[in-house]
Amino acid sequence: MSRGVLRATSADRVDAETFARARGALDRVPDLPSTVRVHVRDSVVTLTGSVRLPASRSAADDAVRHLPGVRRVVNLIVVAAPAPDPAPTEA
Repeated sequence: MSRGVLRATSADRVDAETFARARGALDRVPDLPSTVRVHVRDSVVTLTGSVRLPASRSAADDAVRHLPGVRRVVNLIVVAAPAPDPAPTEA
């Protein structure tokens, strides 16, 4: 093996295909923020980011769980309430 040459393994190709499927599935979930990220390693899909509603967190999980190539889903998406509107200031 020559130095500096990175060879893709079949597992790398499977992970890349799984990533593409998962990203596409997440893009089709209504009202899911684009800040939700997906990472795939050894066919384990990890979801990160934040959403406003628990239903959005579940929808993201459901969207990727049964895709071909997904062995397991680690859902690290945080449900965070939106920031409150700032109090009006008096002039």
